Amino acid sequence: MIQKKEQEQPLKTESLEDVAPIITVKNLAEYLSVSESTIYQWVKEQKIPHYRIDKTIRFSQPVIERWLAYKFQPEKQPDQPRVEVDIDKLLMSTRIGTKV
Repeated sequence: MIQKKEQEQPLKTESLEDVAPIITVKNLAEYLSVSESTIYQWVKEQKIPHYRIDKTIRFSQPVIERWLAYKFQPEKQPDQPRVEVDIDKLLMSTRIGTKV
């Protein structure tokens, strides 16, 4: 059975200014300090926003900037459990030398 290759979704933008400047795989690899093969792998796995002009892969710098900002947001830390302490009891134990 032959599988149909899914068509990539076109990059939805309001105008050309939304995608300019356009950068290449080589430029993006240098900018992110990764290899070009890593960029190609991310494209293949649909992990990075991109578009194609014929068979050439290109990236929009503003879109990549937004992607990076989203991708590398600090993770929200879970709320720390609240520890209830009886301060009077704690102070008394330190004065007398007994443990709470």
